[in-house]
Amino acid sequence: MLATIPGISDSAARSIRSLQPRGGAGLTAENGSVAWLLTRGVLTTGEFRAIAPLITTGGDVFSGFAVGQIIGQRPISVIRFVLDASRATPQVLQFEDLPVMSSTAAGL
Repeated sequence: MLATIPGISDSAARSIRSLQPRGGAGLTAENGSVAWLLTRGVLTTGEFRAIAPLITTGGDVFSGFAVGQIIGQRPISVIRFVLDASRATPQVLQFEDLPVMSSTAAGL
């Protein structure tokens, strides 16, 4: 995703990925703002000004696909979903039941 942001170099995108905490481990107050990209020297002032309006430090909306298959059966079930976890009780924003297909057609 980072490489698609206009104005960010490949090396800056790699640096950001390598410095991001994994799975909530090591989160600090610094992680609550995009300013750490500037204060830690990951981006120049010019780069920061160019991309700051396009980035955020977190997100509460998640999307994905869930694939189900009964062992020994060929067809699979696929759903696409979007969840909003910004509230105490997450909300399903989108839910789409995709057509059933064979595992071969699905590339499994």
